[in-house]
Amino acid sequence: FPSPTPGRQDLATRFADGFRYGFGAEVGISTGKMHARGPVGLEGLLSYKYQVYGNGHTVGGECPTVLNHKEIEKVSSASDIRAVLDPGARAELPAARRILVKVGSGVVTRSEGGGVALARLATLVEQLAHLVQSGREVVLVSSGGVAAGKRVIADPNPHHINKFASSSSLPIPSVPIQQLDPRVTPREEDQAEVKRWASATGQSKLMALYDHLFGVYDTNVAQLLISIPDLQFAHSRKATCRTIEGLMSQGIIPIVNENDAICTDRTDGDGSIDPNELPITDNDSIAAAIAVELKCDLVVLLSEVDGVYADPQNPVPMSVLTTADLEDGGIVFGAKSGAGRGGMESKVLASRYMMKNGVKSVIANGIL
Repeated sequence: FPSPTPGRQDLATRFADGFRYGFGAEVGISTGKMHARGPVGLEGLLSYKYQVYGNGHTVGGECPTVLNHKEIEKVSSASDIRAVLDPGARAELPAARRILVKVGSGVVTRSEGGGVALARLATLVEQLAHLVQSGREVVLVSSGGVAAGKRVIADPNPHHINKFASSSSLPIPSVPIQQLDPRVTPREEDQAEVKRWASATGQSKLMALYDHLFGVYDTNVAQLLISIPDLQFAHSRKATCRTIEGLMSQGIIPIVNENDAICTDRTDGDGSIDPNELPITDNDSIAAAIAVELKCDLVVLLSEVDGVYADPQNPVPMSVLTTADLEDGGIVFGAKSGAGRGGMESKVLASRYMMKNGVKSVIANGIL
């Protein structure tokens, strides 16, 4: 401004994007009593978060606060920003034809032992059915069998097996049947074994629910329970994916889950998937192995948070995740959810494996 303004502490202008409904420039006015800035368009206000830094700017009267720029790594010019935030990468995603969606236990269930989140699951089913009916191929990798079964296997104490024996809801036999006392076999319950009980019980309930919900939209589903060794050997992995492709060719959504009811010996496989690059231990890595074999156009990993945080104590999701972000130790992984066992670290490792093999992936919030 060419001349001083009475009562002014700071008055400045700068050019800004303005977004879709902006004017292309921004005016900032700051006094001791107010701070105003604008105009910024609707899209910018609703879609972006900012951390604003100054360089030598001052705020406040007698003891002004000096703001200094925070250096942005790998960005020294506007062309560098375009390279990091490539709009073309996401522009291709709506055209994806073969899509794999993975939902974790924290998305499928309300909370540990709290049962299935029906409204959330119904919303997911509606969107996946719409994708299939628009000509796309969809694979759903769904956790939640163990979490759903925990309500049934809430108390593995044999004394409680017949706790509903006197209920009037029991069927009336045509011939009187002697009521037996429950067999008591005292032993310590192995938590891994109880988990297998919950998986066997909950998986059937979860699939029945999926079948009913997809049936509302005239969409058929099929169940594939996969043991980890099935994917660690090329022959069985390819055979599994041929089954998935055949189902998709019929407009059927294959619903994949790890077969947690079966105990299998761990193996490094035949080397077709490097266990150091992708240790197959959960549904995140199962989704990655299947997606690469199927050459999926897009993989969406739905979690309980907005995305990948550089620091769990500062929950601001990263827009773009590169291999350099992983290799320089710039990401700190927090605790896993109570319902599942994968966690964000597993999703990031799965995404890195898919990226190296040409499969695009997005980690997003599946609870919103």
